[in-house]
Amino acid sequence: MCNMAAYAGKHRAAPILFEMIREQEALGGGHYTGIATICDGKIHYAKVIGSADKLAERTNALTLPGTVGIAHSRTPGIDSDDWAQPFLSCDRQVIFCGNGILGLYKDTNYGDYYMKAKAQGKTFPSYIPHEVKGYHTLPDGGCAHGGELSANYLSDLVAGGMSLAQAMTVNRERYPEEVADLALCPKEPDSVTALRVNMSLHWGRDADGYYLATSGLALDARGLNWTALVPRASVLTMSAQKIEFQSLDYYSPVLDTVTPWHKVYARLDEIFAAGGDFTVADLADQLDVLWPKGKLNESIMMTYEYLRENIHNGRLVRWMTEEKGSGAGLPAPKYRFKKSDNF
Repeated sequence: MCNMAAYAGKHRAAPILFEMIREQEALGGGHYTGIATICDGKIHYAKVIGSADKLAERTNALTLPGTVGIAHSRTPGIDSDDWAQPFLSCDRQVIFCGNGILGLYKDTNYGDYYMKAKAQGKTFPSYIPHEVKGYHTLPDGGCAHGGELSANYLSDLVAGGMSLAQAMTVNRERYPEEVADLALCPKEPDSVTALRVNMSLHWGRDADGYYLATSGLALDARGLNWTALVPRASVLTMSAQKIEFQSLDYYSPVLDTVTPWHKVYARLDEIFAAGGDFTVADLADQLDVLWPKGKLNESIMMTYEYLRENIHNGRLVRWMTEEKGSGAGLPAPKYRFKKSDNF
């Protein structure tokens, strides 16, 4: 359960993105952190293994130029900065990050694209010359992060004349996953492009611009009073002036007709009423049975929304703990939740 943020507006993006990702990282990320912006036709980015505070300490992330950008905080992985997101394409024409799992699409494998790109001389900093648990092994026996392969595939499609929104649609039709994705491209310097299949992604706006965040709590922290969930199976383009949505029809057959909000809230109420404290992952795992087999599962998104509502109304409390991070000697922040006296 990675966490992401995006901004397109009147102000410098980097400080806004930093605060939004820092607000969210303890929900499910904090092991790696990265920010990317666009300015003067170029992509600027910084990323590290470690939390948002480590990003600020080790890099110039807070001073990246530009008023359009994306940010990412991810879950455990390999002890390497190269596995932090966002991922930059070899030609520096697309930068991309994603949050998700293979889910229904366990056969998705980027091996065909990897071998073609490798033959063209492209290199992948995330490449590991051996298998990595939880990731598909490539035809040469190694592993590269799917996000980095997506960045390069998107760049190829954009170079061939597609808009970034068209390219992201093609990418998730050819390589389907249960995800939400963000990307930037210098050919579209004033906008962020995003795609949501089923993983949590919210949008919001104020007089200064438009925002995206995995959890609505990050939008609430900015005082936004106009927020909404990005529709399932959709692609959007967001600038400082507007946000536009398009349907992603490829996933229509696996969308459940009715999202079981009442069942989710009732089940989570039962869990908290019984006592104990929980992480987001603990809670989301209890909801999987509520979705029909073969349909896209939105348990993570709905867990986020339940926690958001009940933090605000005082029924739940949260506090910060730490878990072992992915980098040597680097702890990762982690929220735990329990019922309050007002539950």
